[in-house]
Amino acid sequence: MSFSQTRPPTSELVELHVFYVPEDVWNFKLNTISADHISTFISAGFIRASPCLTLRTLREQLGKYLGEDAVADKFRFLKCIGKKLAVVKAKQETELELKLFAPPYALYPELYFLPGLDHLESIYSSSSTTSERQHFYEDAAVPSSYVHGSTILNLPKRKLEKSLAFLESPPINHLSQNQEEHGSSGWNKNEKEIIQVLHDSKQHEGVQNNRNQEKLIPQRRKEIELAEQLEQRKAERLHMERIREELIKKAKGLLEQNQLKRYHARQAWKKKYFETKKATASLEDYLNKLRQDLELSHQKLLSQLEARHSWKRAKNTTHVADSKNATIIQITTEQHEINHLKRKLDNIKMKLTIEIKMRKQAASDLRVLRAELAQKKIQSSLMLQTGKLVI
Repeated sequence: MSFSQTRPPTSELVELHVFYVPEDVWNFKLNTISADHISTFISAGFIRASPCLTLRTLREQLGKYLGEDAVADKFRFLKCIGKKLAVVKAKQETELELKLFAPPYALYPELYFLPGLDHLESIYSSSSTTSERQHFYEDAAVPSSYVHGSTILNLPKRKLEKSLAFLESPPINHLSQNQEEHGSSGWNKNEKEIIQVLHDSKQHEGVQNNRNQEKLIPQRRKEIELAEQLEQRKAERLHMERIREELIKKAKGLLEQNQLKRYHARQAWKKKYFETKKATASLEDYLNKLRQDLELSHQKLLSQLEARHSWKRAKNTTHVADSKNATIIQITTEQHEINHLKRKLDNIKMKLTIEIKMRKQAASDLRVLRAELAQKKIQSSLMLQTGKLVI
């Protein structure tokens, strides 16, 4: 099989932008860095490789992609997890593939390196043994020009481990330990220079952390102001709800007073009506008897007049007398009918008045019931809102 057959086609390659993380930006204490500092990273170019290529294989072939001069001797891969960059362990390099650093698995097709992290991993490891400390003092005699002319990352691993161990504890305790283990009288000049360099690096990290904290102060102030505004709005809303409840109570009291007045007026009218009805019942019976007597007398009178008229006709009386009697009979009949119609009209008027009053009373009762229903709906909605707020 030829090399052209094993090489993947160009469409299947993944392009990744390579960045180096500067040492002054990396947080050695937390062993991470925020993704907001990506703008300060140094670009080393880009690579085009197979998406199935692992990081371990890429470490071996990175010089072919970027050139031997652009690749550091020792570096560690970084992966963006959430809002921070995390160090990829040696075991993970054999598992992670390049496709995990490109979309859709990552937000941007970028690959991050941290040069010289292999020398710094001992900061987070356990304390060294006594034999290693002995070896540290044997290897510590280096020229001062070499210490000042190189960075911390160029120091030997054992020297950096021991120096950082001395930094983490007071120098007096380390000196006493050194006297107990080796019986020596003090530190030599080169060791003090190494400790001074490490102290400077610690101070630089402290200044960088202070700058980061100063950047976070305005954001925290904004968060505090927003929280205060939110609490103020909550207090205002609770105050408005109390005012609303008080107004609802006042409206409910006025409505109850109005209903009570109407109820008393209605009861007084009903009482007066029934009392009047009881008092006039006997009078109505007596009036009905008189009306019946009047009807009987009227009918008797009419029958007598008709009998007289027929008798006079039999005797051939004059025509004038006949017309006079007929007129009297007609007037009496009309008056009786008029009185009868008047009585019917009075009865109808009374019934109509009673019906109108009852309709008005029913309409007022209906309005009262509707107001009560609206009040109950408002109360139920308020109870639901207060229940949700409590939850």
